[in-house]
Amino acid sequence: MTRGTPGDPSTALERAYRLQLAALDALRRASAAALAAARRLEVDDSSLARATGDDALVSVRRERLAAEIADLRARRDALEGASVRLSARISLFRTERAALEARLASRGARSRADERLAALDAALATAARDVAAARAELAVSPSSQGPRLERATDDAFSLEDVRAGRRGRLRGDT
Repeated sequence: MTRGTPGDPSTALERAYRLQLAALDALRRASAAALAAARRLEVDDSSLARATGDDALVSVRRERLAAEIADLRARRDALEGASVRLSARISLFRTERAALEARLASRGARSRADERLAALDAALATAARDVAAARAELAVSPSSQGPRLERATDDAFSLEDVRAGRRGRLRGDT
């Protein structure tokens, strides 16, 4: 698959990563909004504390404000905790994403190497057929050419030898 196409695993990983970052950003904005609202209520509470008039009414309003402030602070704390947890998940995801992308790159490199080895195998087979055709055309057997032609044919090696790390040996080598 080509990088950047809809079915590409790298594209899906990038999309998931961006969604997590957007969720973290939303959590942080909500936390900041809760804190700002709590501070506004604290300002209102201090204004009520200075107010003159019905002390019972002011007291009831201040109690309500105190409850709202406590609720907003609790929500902010919950949002902050969720933000920390999501941030840790994103960090872990980033590490896993890097490992997955490395595996995908490795898979692509392996595939390209296999294609090149297959092409080499085909080229070696073609060369062997060409040598056989030349021998047939000249009606010459390898033994009539002496050691020189035998050495050339002994040096040839197959793709299996390449994959196994073996090389053809010259006659007389040990």
